[in-house]
Amino acid sequence: MYRWLSGRPASVDLIAHDPKFAAHLGGFLAELQRADASGGPLPGAHNFFRGDSPAVYDADTRRAIAALGDTIDAVIEDHLAFR
Repeated sequence: MYRWLSGRPASVDLIAHDPKFAAHLGGFLAELQRADASGGPLPGAHNFFRGDSPAVYDADTRRAIAALGDTIDAVIEDHLAFR
């Protein structure tokens, strides 16, 4: 996103007991998926490679998982489809 969208950040205390939240989020994601991205910027260093293959983030993600150590449960698999 390159412009501000009005609203409040989601937090556990705001959404834990709000059954409408999932419906609103689903509606937002469906609209976002339908947005016409043609003519938009291509992935690159200028936008942190947004929209590029997940392989772009592989090394950074693996370093972050290693740095977190035993504080998280992580399973690392190699998916050749991303390469």
